Amino acid sequence: MSDTAAQSAAMQNLILGAFPEPELAAARASATPQQMYFDLAATTPVRQLGDSFYSLLTMDDILFVNKNHDVEQASKYLGSNRPAIPLGLDGPEHRKYRRLLDPVFTARRIAPLADSVRRLAHDMIDSFVGVGGVDAYQEWCEPLPSSIFLSIMGLPMEDLGAFLNFKNLT
Repeated sequence: MSDTAAQSAAMQNLILGAFPEPELAAARASATPQQMYFDLAATTPVRQLGDSFYSLLTMDDILFVNKNHDVEQASKYLGSNRPAIPLGLDGPEHRKYRRLLDPVFTARRIAPLADSVRRLAHDMIDSFVGVGGVDAYQEWCEPLPSSIFLSIMGLPMEDLGAFLNFKNLT
């Protein structure tokens, strides 16, 4: 196993182990975990998940960490064994990619897409709403942003499967 694959697996284990208490694990797995997060944010806004890994539950803490260039993020692999660009990169390498990508994703350039994104999201949900059960990640969470990305980049939607396969290479 490569170092990055091992790091990704270790991070997933930390995340899965973030709620070892049975009542927290049950609340997190429920359809309505919001109260659990609200209570944790009020009582334990910063939880240590492992050596140098923390879960932040308040916006002030999250903003502080996001704006502090000395803090390295733990979720850089986002399920892969290579860093996600630009989110998984830190420092100058992150800024290099942000300078390239930011002009493409400005609010002014994205705003005209709102109706088509909403329609796409609804169409995807409509395709499985009557099925009785669905893997929401596979059927909605993963393909929706990837479809939006293909649209923004002017790439054909027929390439979605190949794009998802490429994205998920480990």
